[in-house]
Amino acid sequence: MIKKIEISFKKQIFMKTIGAYLGKTKSGYCEIILPFNKKITQQHGLVHGGILSTIADNACAFAAFSLMKDTFQPLTIEFKINFLTQQDYDYLIAKGIVLRAGKSITHTKSEIYSVLKKKETLISFSTATIKSTKIIKEL
Repeated sequence: MIKKIEISFKKQIFMKTIGAYLGKTKSGYCEIILPFNKKITQQHGLVHGGILSTIADNACAFAAFSLMKDTFQPLTIEFKINFLTQQDYDYLIAKGIVLRAGKSITHTKSEIYSVLKKKETLISFSTATIKSTKIIKEL
């Protein structure tokens, strides 16, 4: 289960581009870690909301993927994010959690924390609905 997540994650070139990597993964749970990088900030010096949305969505999708049969893969069909605050950080951590897994639809949530000197502060939360789709060709 963890191996298929690692393999799929490595194929996401955008994750490499922004410097994100996998943290803890287990059944129904996935973490994505993003070290500070000035190149992904917006004009106010804060991490761009699109970047936060990306790691939140991926954490949810990979948490759902962990519960799917090997012939299926995740596809986000609904996503909502709330931004609470931003602050200085050493790294961000998006924690994706399955709330309820069905045969074809999985409901998930994620929370993103900024981590500064080992102290975690919640900066956003999201919900996502993930569909189990038949595997299509990956790059």
